[in-house]
Amino acid sequence: MMTSAIMARRLGSTAGRRHAPIKGILLALIATVDGFSYVNTVARERQRKLNSNIRQSTRLYSQHATITDSIRTAFEEDQTDGILKLSDLHLETDVDTLVEATLDAIDDNRGHVASILNGFIGSCMFMEDEATAASKACELLETFEQLEEEKEIRPDTVTYSLAYNVINRDPASVDLANVALQRAQRMSKKVAGTKRRKALAASRRKKVSESCKSVESDLKELLGGDFEVLHESVDAFVINKPSGISCFHKKKTTAGKVKKGKASHKSSDVSLEDALSLCGVPLSTLNPDALGLVHRLDRGTSGCMVLAKTDQAHASLVSEFFLRKCEKQYTTIVAPAPLFSTPDSGSIDMPVNGRPAKSEYHIVKRYDSTAALVNFKTHTGRKHQVRVHAATSDLASPVLNDHLYSREDRIPDLPDDVIESDNAKARFFLHASSLSIPRYEINCQASLPSWWKPLLQSIQNTSSED
Repeated sequence: MMTSAIMARRLGSTAGRRHAPIKGILLALIATVDGFSYVNTVARERQRKLNSNIRQSTRLYSQHATITDSIRTAFEEDQTDGILKLSDLHLETDVDTLVEATLDAIDDNRGHVASILNGFIGSCMFMEDEATAASKACELLETFEQLEEEKEIRPDTVTYSLAYNVINRDPASVDLANVALQRAQRMSKKVAGTKRRKALAASRRKKVSESCKSVESDLKELLGGDFEVLHESVDAFVINKPSGISCFHKKKTTAGKVKKGKASHKSSDVSLEDALSLCGVPLSTLNPDALGLVHRLDRGTSGCMVLAKTDQAHASLVSEFFLRKCEKQYTTIVAPAPLFSTPDSGSIDMPVNGRPAKSEYHIVKRYDSTAALVNFKTHTGRKHQVRVHAATSDLASPVLNDHLYSREDRIPDLPDDVIESDNAKARFFLHASSLSIPRYEINCQASLPSWWKPLLQSIQNTSSED
């Protein structure tokens, strides 16, 4: 087949000159054919690129949809614990894709988006390469802070604590880790406002104690004889918090002030934060609600609590709790006792306030049908988790004297020396009996409250008589 180029050369020969008019027409036709061929080639190339882009976009869309579905499902089923389980997916995906997928997965719930992003930052702790982990945590934190400006999705103490711990693992990124910690300090100061400034100013006017143990006797006078220092290191300590003592007061009132010479007066309502500050115990500042508090126990709950002296320790401890590297066990007296058909040991997987919550229980001793001594081990840290699980699971046995989750007509009569105590209404029979945090070599057990003894003796005698 003769090509247009060959035809053009032949038409340019001497023979071709005798047919000049025809030659011109043929050359024009050849040029047109070449033009059409070029146009077709360009069109085919454009179509090829378009098809390639479509295929790539389809793949990216499919990948985005898969990541979005994975995030949505994991969070709906297990909240941040579910996000932590997606660590492999997170480590293989760039930050922009993760954030876009998160925003698509969670509709108009800024708190949930923040929780998921905290989970992604926490997942960086699972990366073996410390430098890569630090880099990704920095990028996630930077993106998170941009969302604060664009969508009012704000980093919190947990965010900065997780970022600090991930970044601080890399020796070359220590300065960046300190920047994250400084941002946490600024945020806490801003959120706490006037209350924090007054507390810090007051603490600066007091003589700082070297340790909590050194002022234990003073703290017993303020908080009650059951108070005890169970463990102390340079940057943290564990106490046995008495029942009826609030961890902190949201607002400073005259009831919560410790007046000179009246610390033990029965009308005073001294919080744990008040007492520790008064005695000059050094406390971290990262928690905007209260100095030193890494976690909290309800006013009516007694037992093990860890507090931080430094902001670095506070951030580390917050991360340990978030990553479920702390083990907590509780002892409680429930009434009435679980049915005799209820297994002595079992697990409870039941949401608390709409959030997944898991516990294990073991019935230590039954006092006929009147009451039972039960141990709980929590795998999640939901507010009121043990109280809800005891009252509303198959156990159907509320914590004794818990007026929030018990029917008033089903709360048994208590011994006079329990009823007549100053804060009987503020106390119930739930005790954080042990706390283990391997990273800090913490493995503490707290003795049962002294005010439990009359009741235990009473129900023991009653069950023996029956």
